[in-house]
Amino acid sequence: MQESGDWKRQRERMRQPLGLSPDQMAFAFATAEGLIRSKTRGQYPGPLVALHAIRDGINLPLDEGLKVELKAAMEVLGSPVSANLIAVFFMKNRLDRDPGVDRVDVTPKPVQRVGVVGSGLMGSGIAAAHARSGFPTAMVDVDNTRLADGMRLAREVVAGRIKAGRATPQDLDEMLIRLNASTAHAVLADADVVVEAIPEDEKAKTSLYRELAKVLRDDAILASNTSTISITRMAESAPDPARFVGMHFFRPVDRMDLVEVIRGAKTSDETVKTIVALAKRIRKTPIVVKDCAGFLVNRILFPYMAESLLLLQEGVPMDAIDAAAMKFGMPMGPIALHDLVGLDTALYAGRVLAHAYPDRAVPTPLLEELVRAGHLGHKAGPGFRMHVGKQPEPNPMLAQILEKYRAGGKAPEGEEVTDRLFLPMLLEATRVLEEGIVRDPSDVDMGLILGTGFPPYRGGILRWCDTEGAGKILDRLGRLAALGKRFEPTETLTRHARTGELFYPMSKVILASAS
Repeated sequence: MQESGDWKRQRERMRQPLGLSPDQMAFAFATAEGLIRSKTRGQYPGPLVALHAIRDGINLPLDEGLKVELKAAMEVLGSPVSANLIAVFFMKNRLDRDPGVDRVDVTPKPVQRVGVVGSGLMGSGIAAAHARSGFPTAMVDVDNTRLADGMRLAREVVAGRIKAGRATPQDLDEMLIRLNASTAHAVLADADVVVEAIPEDEKAKTSLYRELAKVLRDDAILASNTSTISITRMAESAPDPARFVGMHFFRPVDRMDLVEVIRGAKTSDETVKTIVALAKRIRKTPIVVKDCAGFLVNRILFPYMAESLLLLQEGVPMDAIDAAAMKFGMPMGPIALHDLVGLDTALYAGRVLAHAYPDRAVPTPLLEELVRAGHLGHKAGPGFRMHVGKQPEPNPMLAQILEKYRAGGKAPEGEEVTDRLFLPMLLEATRVLEEGIVRDPSDVDMGLILGTGFPPYRGGILRWCDTEGAGKILDRLGRLAALGKRFEPTETLTRHARTGELFYPMSKVILASAS
């Protein structure tokens, strides 16, 4: 081809207009635009701009088509959405490089073998994640029936990936070779790290730690997958508080990227650095969090979930509440999320967090009544909605409960519903920073993006505050001041409004260029 010169003629052909007919153009691009709008919900302009560039340039010579592409790129280059998505990219890179502690003289322990106690949804998922990543893994539970179910769940994780084209049958075989199950704690004797993943019962967990102390190596690290219980408090029952740490995975384990690494008051830097390195080796993104009720993600998510129930009591339809959250960019609304995580789980976590932060917790009987009736959400069928067919329907029992507890006055609507959901989250995020629970504002934002699906195009809740402006946020909080402490501005937010300070100082440059 080089000698004949055919490559020149082929290149010239490729520079010419494609030559689609008007009918072909209309059908192809209308179909593609509909698909893009359904996926992005109008929140990400880039894909539509790219599609329009293809549409406007496809029937032009290459040089003219490139000019169309350049003009289209300038529409989104430097926009707030573009800046936020670029920021998310760099925040993720920072976490990928972060060793978890600031001391450079600390070396993580080598981890070769892992144990997991508990074979339920979380335990089996955690065990599968380690076995899939090359670690010989022992999964322990109290009887063979539970272990058999756990092994089935672990197989289903990889089987699902095979079906999606993201794994091979050989991957499944290799995972099963590495993963063994036992009812005896003795199989954990050679483990470098043991992850406890039994149900959220502090008494049961601490009793287990005392039993494990009889078999674990003196240098083994014990990690708890708890989502609510104090690591500092439970560490007192662990073999060595310095080698005890929280390793909070999110459900479903095989799909959720985030792992919260929670350090108790006595957790050593070596332990933290070892668990951070381990989380990365199983292809997760770890964020180091100091011990507090709810840790990072659940602590900030709780006000959002609790407020949705108060809005229900005030007469806002649950579809309107979920729609407001999804319009903001969340993958699902808070009412639907209650059903997904389980109403009993939400009730227990809510009690823990309400006890820890009573000044801004407003009790609601909705969860208690539904749970008492066995209406637990997806896992039981009925929750806030009935999950028995393809299309969930409102649970008739909810209407009866709301009738008893309906708050008086006009139901909130529009922007007020959105502010009621997200402003308490923002305030809690600023408290997390004030208390030094995390080491950087980007830890908060990436934690919410990875752990809750907070919309990446907004860059995280703190970056959203920078974009909106602390002064405007303060004005909106002022309109909700009558609702009490949970809408009271924090010292950080007040200072930002007064001085113009930002959580991300570079945002000043981006916001100026976009205005």
